[in-house]
Amino acid sequence: MATSIRVAQLCIVMVLVLGLCLTMVQAQRGSVNLCPGSTSRGTCTGPINCFRADPVCGANGVTYGCGCPEAACARVRVVKLGAC
Repeated sequence: MATSIRVAQLCIVMVLVLGLCLTMVQAQRGSVNLCPGSTSRGTCTGPINCFRADPVCGANGVTYGCGCPEAACARVRVVKLGAC
């Protein structure tokens, strides 16, 4: 009986630790821009000309078909490479 209570307590602690770790990973992931080297943040004067599709997903849930330059012009952080 005492052994099963200790196992249950250990399982609860492990679940809490795993949940905390996943929360920390999500928090760090949410603040990272996958296109940090972009130099044209919001300084675009015209449309982006792209020769091939290279979609990225912005933090606003919009897919930018021309990739990092288009997202940078929209002043949107890229959270995923590929379509949303």
